[in-house]
Amino acid sequence: MDLVWTVGRAVLGEDPDAVGDWAEAWCIDLLEHGVEPLLAELRSVQPHNIAAADVLRVERGYFTTNAARMDYPTFRAHGLPIGSGAVESAAKHVVQVRMKRSGMRWSRNGGEALLALCAYGAGNRPLTLPEVRSGEATRGCLHDTSATACFRVYPVNWHTWSSSWPFSSLPTWA
Repeated sequence: MDLVWTVGRAVLGEDPDAVGDWAEAWCIDLLEHGVEPLLAELRSVQPHNIAAADVLRVERGYFTTNAARMDYPTFRAHGLPIGSGAVESAAKHVVQVRMKRSGMRWSRNGGEALLALCAYGAGNRPLTLPEVRSGEATRGCLHDTSATACFRVYPVNWHTWSSSWPFSSLPTWA
């Protein structure tokens, strides 16, 4: 929705009332009718200078490229979230809270492996861990509120991974 405001400032100048009215109306329309009416409006707008024309060109390209991702009426009809808040909150919880506790230090390989495990533990998806770049085992620690379990990440062929691999008996964590 920020891009609607960017276009509004480019087309209408810096008058906050005019830009606010225009942008709020188009944000509501975008939620109710999708991106096509806004794209039609952006195609019909005559920019008043070169900078405005450049902003219009870039933002028309963005809205055209991302139209399928901005099908807000369909997403809302199916009860899907359309904001980034849930993703940002999950990233904060998984990355910030789990990975940056007091005294924690992670190598890149160990951190990526732990994030893959956290994602696996949170969802019902196949376990896919990053390949160890150096070809050597990487040590990482999984901290739980009640216990600490350390593990090794081994470079393996993930197509032949089986339940006998060392992660088969991971402890559960909250």
